[in-house]
Amino acid sequence: EPARAFRVHTRYGIARDLGTKFDVRAYRNLPGATITVTEGSVVITPPVASGRLRTVPPPNDSPAVRAPDSLIVVAAEVGTASSEGVLTVTRDSALDKRLAWMSGRLVFDQMPVSEAIDQINRWFGSDVRVGDARLAELRLTASLGDEPLERAITIVAGALDARVERRGSTFTLYPKRPGR
Repeated sequence: EPARAFRVHTRYGIARDLGTKFDVRAYRNLPGATITVTEGSVVITPPVASGRLRTVPPPNDSPAVRAPDSLIVVAAEVGTASSEGVLTVTRDSALDKRLAWMSGRLVFDQMPVSEAIDQINRWFGSDVRVGDARLAELRLTASLGDEPLERAITIVAGALDARVERRGSTFTLYPKRPGR
């Protein structure tokens, strides 16, 4: 029923459920919204007020449909709505990693450290920081399960060859060696 359709509104666009399972990520520090579809399909449109719609054609092997003002994203695809009003769709062969949080895990696969730390802070409600710009530019590959925050920080620090300083409830990561 169109009147009862499920919609997720973000400042970057609207994801409308067409009978599906999907995930939407739209955090203030990210440049847009990401819609990951695991079953069925989702229609994404930019916010009506933006007036800045541009769509990027889906890949040739994609069954995604492009309408004048929206994209339909199907299972195993990721749709994005950028802050500039650009809608895109790509195939995603790593849905299990992207959606691991649904089964109680955080999986980082060559993720920029700054993004990984943002996810850790949201997950744990913590205050973890990166105290060195060079460290923030690295990419992190790690998997976290039901570890407490202190253990998770130790795992991340080990993967980055970093040291941790703790002041109260704030954890800050620094390179172990100067110039890293």
